[in-house]
Amino acid sequence: MDEKLNQLHETYKNETNFTEKERYAIMSKVKHEASNKSGGPLFPLKIAIPLATTLLIAFIIFASNDGGPLFQPTTGSPGEEQDEQEPITDEEPSIEGYVVEIDNDRILVTDSEKNENDQNPAVWYSSVDEDVELGQKIKAWHTEQNDSYPAQAVPDELLIVEEESYEGADMTEYEAIARAINSNSDTLNVPIVSRVHFDSGEGMWNINLRDVHDRQLVRVTVDDSGGGVGSSTMVEEEDEQISEPNIEDIITEFENAYDRLVETDDEQRLVNFNTVEDIRNDFSSIMSDEIIDYYLETYVQEEDDGLYIIPTGMEVFIELDRDYEVNEVSETEYHVIQEVDYEFTDHIELTYIIEYQDENWIVQDVLHDPIDE
Repeated sequence: MDEKLNQLHETYKNETNFTEKERYAIMSKVKHEASNKSGGPLFPLKIAIPLATTLLIAFIIFASNDGGPLFQPTTGSPGEEQDEQEPITDEEPSIEGYVVEIDNDRILVTDSEKNENDQNPAVWYSSVDEDVELGQKIKAWHTEQNDSYPAQAVPDELLIVEEESYEGADMTEYEAIARAINSNSDTLNVPIVSRVHFDSGEGMWNINLRDVHDRQLVRVTVDDSGGGVGSSTMVEEEDEQISEPNIEDIITEFENAYDRLVETDDEQRLVNFNTVEDIRNDFSSIMSDEIIDYYLETYVQEEDDGLYIIPTGMEVFIELDRDYEVNEVSETEYHVIQEVDYEFTDHIELTYIIEYQDENWIVQDVLHDPIDE
């Protein structure tokens, strides 16, 4: 027994893992020695020392067996849920924009919306592990950056934004943007995607690109069927003269667009539009995509045989025959404000935010602020 015990002891000293066969052999020795009551006068000494050694080795084996029954993880009680760190994607992203250039594991992301410094956010991200493609819109989070322009950072998290679907289009939105960017890679240093529109009637993508440094505006058309770039027209943004908005015309056209949308036949089918894309094409020069989306979600039900109105409430519009206030926020933004107090509405301050985008004045947003009585 002593020889076998010594072999097992040497095995433990030189190995960190034990087979089940070895564990079984040791435990068998423990049980055998504990039950063996025979022996001569030196029985206590001859048995006690090997037995103590065997018990010590057995204890260590159990302790090394993935914690064994003797040890439990110290990170919490069994069955107790551990506190999880809030996902970073619950926070506002550091930037949301299109991927306009890829260089190995680096991507350049730009945003068409200017920040408080009157700059378009632009970030070169390095060490990007995600499978990101040119033309995709992403949300990115980072904690530290080099304050060059474009900035440089390592992303903590990247999230690809689901692309918008265009009815009747063979090419995806991101594919069309990528083709437009590639066709002007020698023209634009740091491109910004400012507008994407699909003309289902012509089967053409109309994409506007800008350059953050030279302030050049490039209008690109991409053939949806063949993917070829039809034309690229460039203008210098500095030479563009921004005329003051005709507030009355903008408000009138905005309300007329809504009236065209909700006009139906006896079966509540829309009479002026056959597809959702028809609505987008009609409204895109009048209002923002966000307002168009709101109208579509609130008022339009798409069925196999056409578009139907969703019975719901009515919109409140600024009335030109009543007093209203016009505030010039900047050269490219005006606010039109009117106090509204009808029987079917709360007492509110109605505000149209009118912005100049892509050589056109549109209603960017509509605000309804309650007025305390």
